[in-house]
Amino acid sequence: MAGTTTPLCSVGFKYLFHSCRIPRPEQDIHHLYDPSRYRHTIVACRGQFYAVDIVDEQHDPLPLPLLEARLTRVRELASEQQQYWPHMGWATSLHRDDWTKLRTKLLQSNKNSTMAVALELLESGAFLLALDDEVRM
Repeated sequence: MAGTTTPLCSVGFKYLFHSCRIPRPEQDIHHLYDPSRYRHTIVACRGQFYAVDIVDEQHDPLPLPLLEARLTRVRELASEQQQYWPHMGWATSLHRDDWTKLRTKLLQSNKNSTMAVALELLESGAFLLALDDEVRM
């Protein structure tokens, strides 16, 4: 009908930023991170992931030239490091139960908890930005 509008439900909005689905057997859970504690986004480039601050200590947006410089540096680092680090981004595209098992093994195999810290950093980003310029299969 022309002229009528239907209000949209905004419940899902809280899952857009600083949120991550954590795989669990049978059903994923959503983890919401407090945006006042996290100032970064995740940048994916050449199979590597980088945390890049996008706001300052007062949570004001960083100037565009600074953001551009940081993204340029990510591309440089990804080009330099791609031969040294495993490409683990594929793991998140696995079937939920397979990703659940792999995630659990990664967390259990790391005795000094650096994996837990790395996963929290990855999962707590405001959003994910992909900088790849070609599709790799």
